[in-house]
Amino acid sequence: MRLLRLILYRLKSKPLYLMVSILLFSFGTGTAIVLQLLSNQMEAERKKNIDEIDMVIGAKGSPLQLILSTVFQIDAPTGNILEVEARKWMKHPMVKKAIPLALGDSYQAFRIVGTTPEYAELYDGTMREGKADTSEMTVVLGAEAAQKTRLKTGDTFFSNHGLTAGESTHEQHPYTVTGILNTTGTVLDRLILTSIESVREVHAHEAQPDSLREITAVLISFKGPAGAVTVPRLVQEYSQFQAAVPAIEWARLQILMGDSFQLLRQLAYLMMILAGISVFVSLYYSMESRKYDIAVMRVMGSNAFQMFFLVIGEGLITGILGAIGGLLFGHLGMEYLGHQLRESYHYPFTGKYWLNSEIYILGAVLITGLIAALIPALLSYKTDISRTLQR
Repeated sequence: MRLLRLILYRLKSKPLYLMVSILLFSFGTGTAIVLQLLSNQMEAERKKNIDEIDMVIGAKGSPLQLILSTVFQIDAPTGNILEVEARKWMKHPMVKKAIPLALGDSYQAFRIVGTTPEYAELYDGTMREGKADTSEMTVVLGAEAAQKTRLKTGDTFFSNHGLTAGESTHEQHPYTVTGILNTTGTVLDRLILTSIESVREVHAHEAQPDSLREITAVLISFKGPAGAVTVPRLVQEYSQFQAAVPAIEWARLQILMGDSFQLLRQLAYLMMILAGISVFVSLYYSMESRKYDIAVMRVMGSNAFQMFFLVIGEGLITGILGAIGGLLFGHLGMEYLGHQLRESYHYPFTGKYWLNSEIYILGAVLITGLIAALIPALLSYKTDISRTLQR
């Protein structure tokens, strides 16, 4: 206990060095934790939302944009395609399931998706209340969409043109809520589902022949691995569409983001190293200026090991304070970032949970503090009492 009081006294005697070291440790640790939490939650979203989808057929353009807009529902579509042409691929013998999508409108920034009942089944969606009515101008709400919009079964509303709030309103075509889905933890929670015919009813100024009817995209699952290898290439070669494979596009996105993540990780490690250097400089010059104090303490009964652990303790406590600051900075920072993402894309990113990998990050901080204190501690251990007092 006496040794701990001495350590705390020595730390309080140099507040500027202590503050700089703790801040560097905190920012470095916090940045590493934010990156870990973000990448972990992105991977969880990938598993929940694309594992059952082998291919997406849509208008030509960016394949990544096609995946983001039709699978994750966080981007504008690449355009529309003719339904009659898309159905040729939907009936391909290698296709197990094909789900058409029609996008274009929203309500309070929640997307209205024209589709078939199979879309909700894709994410194991079940009814919490009401029923899934397939008649025109009826909708089923995802759990989060129902909570945020405060719509209930039997309510009516007008959709907004476009995929963000504030666009023009289709006041001639009200939708009626017939059901609300249970929470699934997938993109389904953030959507408003209706029939493709309803989407056409809202936008059609006059009746169109079947040959000119359009949809946005088709989500496809194959019967076996052969389809995933063969069909995307055939679509690219023999149609006006593009075929995007979610797994491939996600890997590309990871590569694009990986460079930025790697740069931020390197910055986080650099801040930890600088924090270690700060601790070392602080302890080293403290040892040089306090050799007389150490010698007096030795004469008064303290042994060399106590002096060694006195200095080691300073580095360790600095590391502990930095690790605590890093935990707070990391989780609060991720919670703030998650709030921004929830507001913009309705995705449930959060900082309110713990990853086991954080233990290694915190361990690295403590080891850095110990290593930084090691040389000053050895100098303290080897202090020549008689020579120091003679000076």
